[in-house]
Amino acid sequence: MTDRSLTERERTILSLVVQSYIHDCSPVGSRTLVRRFVLDLSPATIRNTMNDLEEAGLLVQPHTSAGRIPTSLGYRMYVDELMAPRPLSRKERAAIRDAVVGDQGGLVRDAASVLDQTVRALGDLSRLLAVSLEPRLDLGTFEKIELVSLGAGKILVVLTIEKGFLRTIVLELEVAVPAESLHETATLLNERLSGLPMKIIRESVHERMRDVSIGDPKILKLIVNNSEDIFSTSNEDEGIHYWGTPNILAQPEFADRERMVSLMGALEKKEIILRVLGGQSQQDGVTITIGEEHPDGEIEFCSIVASPYRVGEVSGSLGVLGPTRMEYSKLVSIVDYTARIVSEALGESADDEEDQPEDDA
Repeated sequence: MTDRSLTERERTILSLVVQSYIHDCSPVGSRTLVRRFVLDLSPATIRNTMNDLEEAGLLVQPHTSAGRIPTSLGYRMYVDELMAPRPLSRKERAAIRDAVVGDQGGLVRDAASVLDQTVRALGDLSRLLAVSLEPRLDLGTFEKIELVSLGAGKILVVLTIEKGFLRTIVLELEVAVPAESLHETATLLNERLSGLPMKIIRESVHERMRDVSIGDPKILKLIVNNSEDIFSTSNEDEGIHYWGTPNILAQPEFADRERMVSLMGALEKKEIILRVLGGQSQQDGVTITIGEEHPDGEIEFCSIVASPYRVGEVSGSLGVLGPTRMEYSKLVSIVDYTARIVSEALGESADDEEDQPEDDA
């Protein structure tokens, strides 16, 4: 943040420059501000104020004789001190709720489906790239395991974890296994492991599977020997849900080919999204990461508005990614409300509708 306090006039001008630039995506001049906001200030006075804001590192002039645009520091001051989140209308809230919950006569319990529906709703409503990240499930409760023969000795292992999160892995034996043996072994595993946190299972499955008298020994040995992989809680590629890549590429900022290639590379590698959203899942409430605040240079021209969602004892995160020139006041409300509805859809009650500020427009 800047090392000095801003005057009231500087705060006003900074806020109006940010709003104008978000709207037009073109450098903002003093006459533009006077005309658009009907200010009782002369263009010369506004230019002097903009000069002061530039010296403070909050605005920058992209080239001589152009107007100003906000810096990452300018956006940071705007979202932290000047911006008021824009309440969602009833129509917007209903659109989010309907998209996340679905029309199945009750709350959808399959987590992957909920998150797929969520990013579609977020991407369509924000007109940016929506991303959600499934939780790390160390504290997630193991519910059940299913073993399905794929033929030729291959076994599909399907784990259901707290609130419908699924994990699948294919294991292989040298010989085919009868369906009855798979069912019997799965029943034993469920009796001994159901209700335990995934972390505890990984640490104790060898001990818990000792001295068993039912189940197929070959399958049990295979499960125990591969327990680190089967009961892993790390986020893999399938834990990331995207929607809206065309939205973000349609933004004027990404007409710059280098930026477009850099962003696509970051999304392709996925590690950057895992780092950013993985950290957000441990935070409380909405967080905004702006431009150069990103440790990864590939997305230093982007901002991410993100929020955690809660599923029992674990949490994931969701948010939108776009250019630093994004409508923060609207997106904060959209992301916050969406996270609350996802928590509700996955089994944890969201706050009452009456607690939500609203704009009925």
